[in-house]
Amino acid sequence: MKTYKTLKEIALDILEKYSNAQETVIYEYTGFTEEDRAELDWEYKFFRMQIEELAESKWTPVTERNPEEYDAYFITYESESWGGPKLPLITKIGTYNPYNRACPWLEDTGGVIAWMPLPEPYHPKEGLE
Repeated sequence: MKTYKTLKEIALDILEKYSNAQETVIYEYTGFTEEDRAELDWEYKFFRMQIEELAESKWTPVTERNPEEYDAYFITYESESWGGPKLPLITKIGTYNPYNRACPWLEDTGGVIAWMPLPEPYHPKEGLE
């Protein structure tokens, strides 16, 4: 039975090969320093973290379940056009209200089909003022 790699595994393999190739090129052609190595290590860790975070962020179809809490989420919905063909799927931030059974998605403009939690906000290294 053939086993298939997940998208996360494929992305991490590509990152590893890219990182090794970049290190080889820099070392052979520019005189690789410890400062260069530290920068490459930081880039590698950053991209690895992004890949892992994205791999864990998954869309949940509303046919499977809705969120449990009143909050903002990424939503994908089918847009309705007045009398014309269906428009492409649209993704935006929407609000879910579990207490409103008639229309729990406050921005329901044609049928929310999937949702996922928003990522953590960006925090600069030096902090916000």
